Amino acid sequence: MIITFPISIWMCLKIIKEYERAVVFRLGRIQADKAKGPGLILVLPCIDVFVKVDLRTVTCNIPPQEILTRDSVTTQVDGVVYYRIYSAVSAVANVNDVHQATFLLAQTTLRNVLGTQTLSQILAGREEIAHSIQTLLDDATELWGIQVARVEIKDVRIPVQLQRSMAAEAEATREARARNESNSTKSFKSQHVVAAIRRNIEPYFFTGLILVLPCIDVFVKVDLRTVTCNIPPQEILTRDSVTTQVDGVVYYRIYSAVSAVANVNDVHQATFLLAQTTLRNVLGTQTLSQILAGREEIAHSIQTLLDDATELWGIQVARVEIKDVRIPVQLQRSMAAEAEATREARARVLAAEGEMNASKSLKSASMVLTESPIALQLRYLQTLTTVATEKNSTIVFPLPMNILEGIGGISYNNNKKLPNRA
Repeated sequence: MIITFPISIWMCLKIIKEYERAVVFRLGRIQADKAKGPGLILVLPCIDVFVKVDLRTVTCNIPPQEILTRDSVTTQVDGVVYYRIYSAVSAVANVNDVHQATFLLAQTTLRNVLGTQTLSQILAGREEIAHSIQTLLDDATELWGIQVARVEIKDVRIPVQLQRSMAAEAEATREARARNESNSTKSFKSQHVVAAIRRNIEPYFFTGLILVLPCIDVFVKVDLRTVTCNIPPQEILTRDSVTTQVDGVVYYRIYSAVSAVANVNDVHQATFLLAQTTLRNVLGTQTLSQILAGREEIAHSIQTLLDDATELWGIQVARVEIKDVRIPVQLQRSMAAEAEATREARARVLAAEGEMNASKSLKSASMVLTESPIALQLRYLQTLTTVATEKNSTIVFPLPMNILEGIGGISYNNNKKLPNRA
């Protein structure tokens, strides 16, 4: 009795972590109509049955769904849903498997919402569609004690033939621009804006030697160093219907270990998926020219969105870099032809402007020489001096015509020869 009593008491005591709650059923009825925890709770053997519920944010990855859009285009769309349980009692008592139910509901909601949109609306309005899916999911799962924090559309895949058609359309558009550039002289300027956001590190952590009580304390180590998250190439359809592959790098660190452990199930996996979807959403709203010319602005925009979205997880996004932008070979040729035509047009314009300026200078010089015959004579002598420098020519100096006046009775006034008669 002395030996079994402490063992029985220890078996009745259960430890609930900070991010967990326990729903206790006593004789089939939920005790006190609320969840217990965190800390130490008492469970009576053979009478009480308890269920642990994790309250951290869960990352639900939706596999590619084949969807027929409103304009009869077959596409494959996948996404990510971030949700958390805010009511442990509702999650246990109102649904059999809350995570499976949420996963299936996210799939069907994604299909239903995208099925009412055209392909152009899906490509141009990812953020609005994601917000609409989030609202519908949040309303539908409220009875289950679920709060949907965020919905992201990862990828929109279209048939290969349609990709070729859209690429041909973009190529034809660029060729038309190249033909028009040969007669135009437009120039465009871009401005670059760079900003930085910093957070202060909270004095929450301990370093050095710590004391952990066996069978009572459970500890989790959190690395606070900067993490390099390499985003693999993402196939993105830009706003001007060009299929590109873009990859990048995200540098982030955990500034709040408590938030990183207590608010999200897997902080690094959640950040990786969020970086992928944010990269796709931001680049999908830009044209190819904007992506190529404004990488710094786009990277800063992605950094700001990621920093705001991961603040609840204790993440600080320090930097985002776009590594490479790959475009189809045919489009590369069209862009090269467009650039060549633009440079040729500018060269012709510069040559025409030079000829025009030279003509104006000659006109001004001729007007000056016309008003001053002495200047014309000086210019004539200067030309002879320049020619005589080489010493390889024979120069004949003609006499000025006015010297011959009075000789032979000939007058050259008014450019007419008049005989001098007595």
